[in-house]
Amino acid sequence: MNYLGIDYGEVNYGFAIGNSITKNSTTYFSEKIASEKEALKFIENLIKEWDLKGIILGYPLNMDDTDSKLSLKVSKFKIACEQLFDIDVELEDERLTTWEAKEIMSDKNNLTDKKTTSHSLAAKIILDTWLNKK
Repeated sequence: MNYLGIDYGEVNYGFAIGNSITKNSTTYFSEKIASEKEALKFIENLIKEWDLKGIILGYPLNMDDTDSKLSLKVSKFKIACEQLFDIDVELEDERLTTWEAKEIMSDKNNLTDKKTTSHSLAAKIILDTWLNKK
């Protein structure tokens, strides 16, 4: 079963596609998206293209487990996805995923694809974390 991992941002969104049977995922890409409406349309197309069974959405918490400035927006985005697509959407703690992604990408021995950005790699880390719990 295929799942979409999303690193939600106010401007940049990162996407990864993974499979719950193989527990493998790959970065898909990052996209600058002008509005939430545009993001939802984009996700709708991905759901159809990949026959997705669910969405794993990075949930931004502060290091002290409190909600961040972006947490409320992500929670509203989750509800919008569930209502529009009739699909399961789960939140996954995304603390330090962007930092981890940048560290991976800055590693001199790293062989990541040049199209991979920190946002798509963060989406992969979010999705991998969720897949490894299943």
